[in-house]
Amino acid sequence: MIVTAAVLLSVATLAVAVNPQKVGSFPVKNAAFTNIYRTVDRKTNKTSYDLLITSFDGVPFSTDYAYIVRDVGRYMDNVGGITPQTLTDKVTWPNEISGVPQNVFNSSMVAIPDGFLVPFKTKGGIKLVNISGSAVGAPVRITEESGEDWFYHRVQWVDMDNDGDYDALTCRARKPLFGSEEGELLWYENPSTPTVRPGWTPHVIAKGPDVYFQYYRLKTPNGTRSCIFTAQFFTKSLSVYWTESGNWMNSGDVKSKVIDNTIGAVFDVTVNDIGNDGYLDLLVTTNDATNGSVLAYEIPPDFRTGTFPRHLLASGFKPRSEGMGKGAPGSAYPIKYIVPPYKRPFIVSGDDDGRAYVLLCTSYDWTYNLSPFLDVGQGTVGQITVEDVNEDYKLDIFVPAYDQGVVHVYQYNP
Repeated sequence: MIVTAAVLLSVATLAVAVNPQKVGSFPVKNAAFTNIYRTVDRKTNKTSYDLLITSFDGVPFSTDYAYIVRDVGRYMDNVGGITPQTLTDKVTWPNEISGVPQNVFNSSMVAIPDGFLVPFKTKGGIKLVNISGSAVGAPVRITEESGEDWFYHRVQWVDMDNDGDYDALTCRARKPLFGSEEGELLWYENPSTPTVRPGWTPHVIAKGPDVYFQYYRLKTPNGTRSCIFTAQFFTKSLSVYWTESGNWMNSGDVKSKVIDNTIGAVFDVTVNDIGNDGYLDLLVTTNDATNGSVLAYEIPPDFRTGTFPRHLLASGFKPRSEGMGKGAPGSAYPIKYIVPPYKRPFIVSGDDDGRAYVLLCTSYDWTYNLSPFLDVGQGTVGQITVEDVNEDYKLDIFVPAYDQGVVHVYQYNP
């Protein structure tokens, strides 16, 4: 299983929508994760969309890579002509690569969390690469240089201690050869130096969270609270952590609550208005070898005390072939900024079941129909990303096919 893959797009309809149409593909050996880095040139005010890609190999001591396709929108008429630029090969099993918001360092930076449960690739970290110029800088590792086998999958940038700069919020996990799995929710304190330096100070918030999470600020009857929703894969729990003071440095003010621990291995969680009713929901996936699922939870008026009504959107996901660690589906997230007049989500998902799907709402009672638009057989579909990269009011969908060694590109024209 690649710890990846799935996408939810906000679209919505009570009518039948056509599947995305393929516009081409380009080669990337072992393509695994994709993401879009949206940047704005401060001199020209021009927006561009860089496609970020990671690639890794399970063979011990093999070289892994991170790539960039700068201003990928200019290639939409000639996808086959794309040749990604290598960002770095100084990574080990790179996971959810992402762009760092430009206001964090006043420059364009890419964050690469890495490491996984693969022999000789277990020592992960978080590395930052400066891409401001045509060339790229050497990676700077902001996590500890230690002998512990932690792996990292996601980074979000949040001012955790209210000092005016942005810190690196993350989860990490490890699974020793002998003993139980471990996970931690933690943040690395930005040292506020003129240049990015290595070895930021870690602050552990809680034990248990391990891979994916989302930070969000939610309203309550007592004011807005900073909270972190966690999808705890190893401990099979969907949870929320929050701080009553607004400062995560004050550990005594941090509270937590289990939302659901009955749905199996929770894979990913996203906050969005899934029901399109003006109220926020959680979009959740569980990854399983026989019955993975996609679910939605309605967030109550006070998330600290209320219950989260649960809705099953799709189930029955499973790998096409047997193997250690294989499961389906992967991650899921909604994107709501295009495709009028539709008003309810469509969902694209995939992983070791070898497909990417449109999951289309058919009514206003959380009923969805599942329709595949890509099938790579017994291979793995990595983390998909979606954006209107050439601003033509069509969604461009980038689907990494790991075993095929290509990135497929689709377009959705509402």
